[in-house]
Amino acid sequence: PHWGGGVEAAMSAHSGSSADIQAQRKKALVDRLAGALMGKSLQQDQKLRNAASSAARRGDIAKAKEMYTKAIEEHGKDDKSTLFVPDIYNEMGVLMCRSGRGKEAVVYLNMAVNEGTKIMGDSDRRVVCYEKNLAFAYKTFKQTKKAVSTYKNIVKKYTNGTDDPSNASEASYELASLLNDSKDFKAAEPIARKCLEWKKALRGSDIHTAPVLCLLAAIISAPDIAKFDEALNFATAALKITKSTSESWMGKSKDQETSYISKLIVAIRKGKQQLKRNKKKQKKDVRKKSKDSQSDSKASINTTPSAENLKRIETWKQQKLAAWEAGDEKLRKKCPKRADLDSWMAQQTKKALAALTKDS
Repeated sequence: PHWGGGVEAAMSAHSGSSADIQAQRKKALVDRLAGALMGKSLQQDQKLRNAASSAARRGDIAKAKEMYTKAIEEHGKDDKSTLFVPDIYNEMGVLMCRSGRGKEAVVYLNMAVNEGTKIMGDSDRRVVCYEKNLAFAYKTFKQTKKAVSTYKNIVKKYTNGTDDPSNASEASYELASLLNDSKDFKAAEPIARKCLEWKKALRGSDIHTAPVLCLLAAIISAPDIAKFDEALNFATAALKITKSTSESWMGKSKDQETSYISKLIVAIRKGKQQLKRNKKKQKKDVRKKSKDSQSDSKASINTTPSAENLKRIETWKQQKLAAWEAGDEKLRKKCPKRADLDSWMAQQTKKALAALTKDS
């Protein structure tokens, strides 16, 4: 930041009356004094922040927090909303994150975002960096929903027109990764595609594009999307890039990286084969269901007795009822009560219908 113009700048910027020149000289002297005071403040700020960093490296977190707090106080006890305060909160948040203090990390990083937004606006690159650190803290300490929400907010700024493919690609990659881990593949796909677009605009097809290609390949080869041919193209491109350079993108050996991508390609091919088998099985099941439906329909037709057979059965029942009521000795012995007769006739009717169906 530019803190003072100086006498020469004031003189060259204005040519007018003697009174105007005197006023400009006075203003320039005030600016120079303010700049000197600010320079002293910045020197003290840097000294305290260096002391905080040293304490952090020694593992003395309490001392580091004390030094950072004093650095904030150096920027004014009445108004702490100065240009450097958000940076200090950000450094404190990063320190807490590295030290495994999730709650404190989130508190300080939120303060960095809030203070930075007040001073610089929410689209300033530094504010976006604070937000990225906040999202990372949420992710690190398993607050996935908040991490996703924060990364979405960052990505939204770029889709609304902010031109910074570096921050945009990093945030969109982390967001797509989280959505992929959550198995929300349909939401992850457009984010990953946008990430690849930004990454290519920034770096072309170099080693830094390889992880995005792998991520996109993994996302679109999920069963919910099943774009296996395109996924194979992305994974193959990532493998080609990885083999063509000695640089690393996983922080592992070249053999480990190529092995990972090769396994991804195998998994995609297996997924494609499984999809073919599933489609074949579905067609087979549809044909079987149709055939069973036709068989059931035919069986229904065959098991429906004709009107003539129904009439014959009804006539037989009437004859037996009349004989029973007339006191037929043999029938009365078999069916002493009317209920016994009805039950016996029902059984006989069922046998007759079964026999008719079998014959048909």
